[in-house]
Amino acid sequence: LGAKHDGTLVSLDVSIDLDGGPYASTSGPVLGSACYFAAGPYRIPRVRVHGRAVRTNNPVCGAMRGFGAVQACFGIESTMDLLAEKLAIDPVELRRHNVLVEGDEFPTSGQRFTDQTDLRDVQAQRYDEQNRGTGLNQQPCAFPGRAILVTRPLVRVENLAHRHR
Repeated sequence: LGAKHDGTLVSLDVSIDLDGGPYASTSGPVLGSACYFAAGPYRIPRVRVHGRAVRTNNPVCGAMRGFGAVQACFGIESTMDLLAEKLAIDPVELRRHNVLVEGDEFPTSGQRFTDQTDLRDVQAQRYDEQNRGTGLNQQPCAFPGRAILVTRPLVRVENLAHRHR
């Protein structure tokens, strides 16, 4: 993941290897989904994604919840955190600075983001001090048809130390 000193994303080079188990099963569509979501909901002008599904001697692996998107989102979001640390920029601000806005193109498909929901507003609401510790899933989806936005808290981390005294 390449960025300017101000945090503006400029490039992404991703390699995705999926363990398909002993059979092809749904590895192809899952890999397609993972590659599609590899850049997350961010404006990145230069993106290269290389994906492959490999047959292994591990148990059968097929499509389950998320269908490849969850793994890709975890990858880009973890990398965004590392980049924010390296640039000494607040991770929330790094995301807000680079998030897609209406009219932007998805970096992995070229489709236009047509949802009128401003992701920066969603991020501001979710990342305020009251919601620290709440996980946010934001996947601007642009499968054939119009883009939709899926956002919801996934995890809330609470300090349970006082309960274990």
